[in-house]
Amino acid sequence: MGKSFTVTLSATILATVFSFMPLGAAIAGESTMPAKYVETLKPELAAKYVYTEDGDYTKALDMPTYEWMPADGNLKAIVVGVHGLTLHGRRFRVLARSLAVNGIGFVALDMRGFGRCKWDDKKQFSTKDDDKTKVNHEKSYEEVVQLVTLVKQKHPDVRLIALGESLGCTFCVRLAGEHPDLVQGIVLSAPAVKINADMYAGKGQIRQGLKAIVTPHHELDMKGFFTDLVSQRQNVQDEMTDDPFIVKELPLGALISTDKFVDQTAKWGKNTNQNLAVLILQGSKDGCVSPKHVTDLMNNMPSDDQTLAWRGNFGHLQLETIYMRAQTIDAIAGWLFNHGVDGKQKMQGLQQNIADLGGNLMQ
Repeated sequence: MGKSFTVTLSATILATVFSFMPLGAAIAGESTMPAKYVETLKPELAAKYVYTEDGDYTKALDMPTYEWMPADGNLKAIVVGVHGLTLHGRRFRVLARSLAVNGIGFVALDMRGFGRCKWDDKKQFSTKDDDKTKVNHEKSYEEVVQLVTLVKQKHPDVRLIALGESLGCTFCVRLAGEHPDLVQGIVLSAPAVKINADMYAGKGQIRQGLKAIVTPHHELDMKGFFTDLVSQRQNVQDEMTDDPFIVKELPLGALISTDKFVDQTAKWGKNTNQNLAVLILQGSKDGCVSPKHVTDLMNNMPSDDQTLAWRGNFGHLQLETIYMRAQTIDAIAGWLFNHGVDGKQKMQGLQQNIADLGGNLMQ
């Protein structure tokens, strides 16, 4: 059996403030932050969701997995989250809690080279023949497909949404294109269609890159990535720097392979189908990826059901932080409602109104 924890959430799905108090032992497995980071959790919401670490999906995949599920078992939908570069699956915990208490399950994993795959001193996930401490996007993609397949097999009648942030978006777009039978929609936060050149050229990265070429096993310091590109908010920068499970250094080869991988996002978008529901969250202050290429991705996807939630003053990291913005949660919640049973009924009512008022319905 995996480790299970019943935990609570600090506010409802449209909360605007997250306050802080000492962590209880119940969420020790859920949070990866040092003791100075403390989260307020309301007891009355404790019974509404259950957190499970390394449950059945880990047994099947030999990968670290995390689940946030409604305690009553009444699932309106399930979201499978794919984390961004340097990050890990438990970074989604605030978003996942918010969805779970509202009947939407959330499942995430740590990909190869990140999170507990990276820091695996007990060799729980790696073997002599399969080293998961190193970044390998192709193999990680295979494991994401396997995870989504397992979730779908376990819950065949529940809508499944793939959600990614930054690098994670590329996995979701490719998944939707190559396995349309598995997912009904995708949520993409700051899709990495093109990586900002400053990741390589800014703040001494050129010097680091040259050193990496001539010095075997040299790794590039990613602190500038956190403080200059990921977010302009100091609390988010500090949070990323202080999380011991966030990768702080990466080999040059891992960055190059990441660039090549995300460069195919728009191409993979062409393979998605016309009925795929798509939500894109993007901020114009994004320092990691180029916001202007988001429209290229949207043009490449044939879907007639695309929603763009553009925030003029938002940065790159929106979902994998405890410092959530209400506008972000509202965009996701509204999109999920509109694509649920209630939303479809509402749309049918509006269509009938158009017909009743002399209009011609167009598909």
